[in-house]
Amino acid sequence: MINSVVLVGRIVNKPEMTYSKKGDPICKFKLAVPRAFKKDETDFINIVTFGKTAQFVAQYLDKGALVGVEGRLQIREYVNKDGVKMWWTDVPANSIQSLEKKGSNDSSDENEAGENDW
Repeated sequence: MINSVVLVGRIVNKPEMTYSKKGDPICKFKLAVPRAFKKDETDFINIVTFGKTAQFVAQYLDKGALVGVEGRLQIREYVNKDGVKMWWTDVPANSIQSLEKKGSNDSSDENEAGENDW
C-alpha cells in the first residue's frame, strides 16, 4: 500500500513550535497550495513536522516561504463536544525543502531537512 504526498506551496502562518511530553520538537504550519486547473482556488493543508525537521522549519522558514513537502496523508476522526463526528486532515512531513534562498550565505544544510537527519 502507498500513502505518499508531495506538495509545493507557500507557508501561510508563522510556524508554531511545541514540544512533546518527552521533549521532542514538533512544528506545525499551514501550507497554501494553488490548484493547477482552477487558478482562483487554493487548498490550505495542515503540515506537522518532528525532530530535526521541526527545528529546521522553526529556525529557517517563515510565513510566505516557498517550500516542498514530502510526507503522508493522515485523517483522524473524533467526536466534538456536541457529539458530532468530525475529521481532521494533516500531512506529517518526512522532509521539507526550502525552494527559495534568502541570501547568498545560505548553505545546502539550511535548505533541506528530513527524517534521515534525526
